[in-house]
Amino acid sequence: MKYFIANWKMYVGRADAVMLAEIARAAKTAEGVQTIVCPSFVHIDAVGRVVSGSAVVLGAQDAYFESSGAFTSAVGIKELKELGVSHVLVGHSERRRYFGETDEAVNKKVKAAYAGGLQPVVCVGETEQERTAGQTESRVSAQVRTAFQGVSVKKVIIAYEPIWAIGTGKASSSADARAVHQLIKQIVKETNGSQCSVLYGGSVTPDNMHEFWNTTDIDGVLVGGASARKETLSSLLALLSF
Repeated sequence: MKYFIANWKMYVGRADAVMLAEIARAAKTAEGVQTIVCPSFVHIDAVGRVVSGSAVVLGAQDAYFESSGAFTSAVGIKELKELGVSHVLVGHSERRRYFGETDEAVNKKVKAAYAGGLQPVVCVGETEQERTAGQTESRVSAQVRTAFQGVSVKKVIIAYEPIWAIGTGKASSSADARAVHQLIKQIVKETNGSQCSVLYGGSVTPDNMHEFWNTTDIDGVLVGGASARKETLSSLLALLSF
């Protein structure tokens, strides 16, 4: 299975989210390709109605690890499941950067997602400073090991998103990404024994997606800004039909 995940972040309003969902639903993808759309919380219900009954899967951009309680503004796993969500992003670099999300919090969310019946897509990656200092392997390794500490499951999905590539237009090379993906798979195999799919995320566009999509050990892509515009989303999805 290969995955195409569209993370619309906070880019689009309700009408545009519905339009993008309609584009995703209408797209014809090759066998063995799973398309997942992740609208903002307030648009999940509307997008869910569009993709319901189709091959497109509904995802969320985040979830809190507590099941219920006095946690103002938080959205829990149970609430997302009630809306038809099956996948949830955990530990996205923007959550870590802007909201102070720690590796330990990511671990709690991973456990909560599995316990609640959602498939977490765990995001890991290094900063430009860490990359320059030659710390990519150590940073990514620490993130993966902490995220799945105390977790025993059959299926793991991880998105490698080098932070220096997010929204910058500077994508990693497919060769460099593959090396990190191989590292991640080895860590998961050693520590968890799970089946592991690793996606690439970081300035994916219609111009470079084919290269990532067809590189061994890259099991799909997590696309941000390019998936939130109808022209580029259509172009990206068209590449999934071969």
